Amino acid sequence: MRVKVELEIEVTGDCSFEDAEEFFRYHFAGYGMTDWERNPLMSEDYDADYCVEEIEVERL
Repeated sequence: MRVKVELEIEVTGDCSFEDAEEFFRYHFAGYGMTDWERNPLMSEDYDADYCVEEIEVERL
């Protein structure tokens, strides 16, 4: 079975689009991270956080 999952995620705090994109590719798809210690969504040294606002799942 194949499914398509679409998430709408709110990112708060000091986090660039590029850092968020890299984090979510790592978190959901297993891609490597170039510098996880400096990624605002991984490091406790930053105030960035995220919350899933909406999820949609459909069967393909």
